[in-house]
Amino acid sequence: MTGAADQIAYSLLYTIGNGSVFGKDQPIILVLLYITPMMGVLDGVLMELQDCPSFLKDVITTDEEEIALKDLVVAILLGSMPKRDGTERKDLLKTNVKIFKCQGAALKKYAKKSVKVIVNVIIWGNHSSTQYPDVNHAKVKLQGKEDGTYAALEDDSWLKGELITAVQQCGIAVIEA
Repeated sequence: MTGAADQIAYSLLYTIGNGSVFGKDQPIILVLLYITPMMGVLDGVLMELQDCPSFLKDVITTDEEEIALKDLVVAILLGSMPKRDGTERKDLLKTNVKIFKCQGAALKKYAKKSVKVIVNVIIWGNHSSTQYPDVNHAKVKLQGKEDGTYAALEDDSWLKGELITAVQQCGIAVIEA
């Protein structure tokens, strides 16, 4: 997971660790990548993960892409520059395009060729309560079978309720944090 000590990543770690994402029978070695100057923050996250009951087989923290992405089976790429007060959106986009391009190149170079990449999820709108996560074209592959998101998750109320609310409130929560 890139951006592993950022707010969004932090909110996902317990869900991954408790078996809700990959199942309780799936051994997970969680590899957390973060930028060098902030490794102390990531060490704090590691301590929290070690204190929580979880199904994690191991947790590795690093600031090196090669270590983080080597032979990766599932990648969760969250590393990006957050919007701060006074930041122009165009400048933020330029910075994040560079980050995403580097992450994609590193993923291609180091991860397994069978790495799972989620695509076709679109967030419509700006960072506000008008954002809308559109998963209508996203596909999920479970146990060798590919399905649309609604069919795979079998939880329309979550997709049409809690997910939308979480996305709409995420931007302001990150800025306030």
